[in-house]
Amino acid sequence: MKCPKCGFENRPGARFCKQCGQSLEAPAPSPPPGEIRCPSCGAPNKPGARFCARCGAPLTAPAPAPPTPPPAAPPPAYGPPYPTPTVPATPSPYVPPPPGPEIPPIPPVEAAPARRPPRWLWIALPIALVLCLAAIVGLGYRAYRQGKLPFLRPSPTPTATPTATVTPTPETAAETPSPAPSAAIAQIALTPSATDLKVGETLTLTVTITNTGDQSWTQMEYRLLGQWEPVLKMDQAPGLSSEELGAGQSRPVTFTLTAQQEGDATLKVLLLIQTGGDRPRRDMAISEEVNVHVGPGQ
Repeated sequence: MKCPKCGFENRPGARFCKQCGQSLEAPAPSPPPGEIRCPSCGAPNKPGARFCARCGAPLTAPAPAPPTPPPAAPPPAYGPPYPTPTVPATPSPYVPPPPGPEIPPIPPVEAAPARRPPRWLWIALPIALVLCLAAIVGLGYRAYRQGKLPFLRPSPTPTATPTATVTPTPETAAETPSPAPSAAIAQIALTPSATDLKVGETLTLTVTITNTGDQSWTQMEYRLLGQWEPVLKMDQAPGLSSEELGAGQSRPVTFTLTAQQEGDATLKVLLLIQTGGDRPRRDMAISEEVNVHVGPGQ
C-alpha cells in the first residue's frame, strides 16, 4: 500500500505510513445534510439531537484537532568531513628543569617510653592512708573523752538550772569556810592528790558526787574540762555508769593523769545525769576549778 503523501510502499492493511506517519485509511463518507453521526459509535441521529439514540454519548462537535506537524527530515548518513590535524615534522626536544636544592631526610622520632610509678609508691600510699585514718579516729576519741565535742553534749533542761558546790581541799579548808547547803540536785567535790607536781609524777583526782535531789539517778557520765593539756596527760577516766544513785547518797570516782611538761593547769568536772521516776529527764552539773602547778622534774 503506497502512502499518498511521501510515496513509501507499506505492507497491505497498514493504517499509518511507516515513513511519515500519514493515515492510510480511506476517509469516511460525509453524512447526508442535516444528519448528525455519533462520534462514539457512528450511528446516524436526527438534526438537533444532543445525545446519541444508540449509545447515549453527547453529540456536541468535538474541538478541531491540531494540524499534524510535518515529519522531521532524516539525519544524513554521514557527517561533514573533519580537518586532519597537522603534526610538526620534528618535535622540539624536552628540556628538564634545573635540579633544586637537596632536602635532607627527616630522622624518625622515637616515642619516649612510658614511665611507670615505682613499686614502693603502691605500698607506701595504703600505709599512709591507714595511718591518717588511725590518727583521726584517735584524736576524735580523745576529744570525746575530754568533753571537747560540744555537739555531743546534751542540751540542759530549760526548766531547771543546776548548780554545784565544791568541797575545798584539805590545804584550803582552814581558809575557806564550808558552803551553805543549797537546793541543787548535785554536789561535786574535787580532791586532787597534790596541787604541786613535778614532771613525770602522777595526779589522782578524786571526784565525790552527792545526790541532793529528790529522785534517783539511773545514769551518770563524767567529763574532765578545763585547760590542762598539754601540761597533763589523761591516763584513766571513769566511764558511763548505769548504777543507780539514790537521793542523799554519795559516790566517789577518780581520774588519773600524768604530768608531762612544766606549766599550770586548771581542772573541773562536768556531770551528766539522767533521773528516773515517772517522768525521767536529763540534767547536768559542773564543779569549780582546781589549779595544779607542774614544776621541773628531778
